[in-house]
Amino acid sequence: MELYFTCPKKQAVFATADYFLQDGYQIVVADSGEKKLVGEVCLGSGCPLCGEYHTFRAEEVICTYD
Repeated sequence: MELYFTCPKKQAVFATADYFLQDGYQIVVADSGEKKLVGEVCLGSGCPLCGEYHTFRAEEVICTYD
């Protein structure tokens, strides 16, 4: 599944399915039952916009799946 990221160098959005979760992530469940991923998402290859390997907080990642 592709997720959308914002390149911190170019400030532009790109999509990729080449990512992974860093060890130590958690799924936090609120009293309302809403689930939230807490952790870091890393690119599996260089950013297509600048070539660097970025790490993002889960809340920074855009997912179009509801």
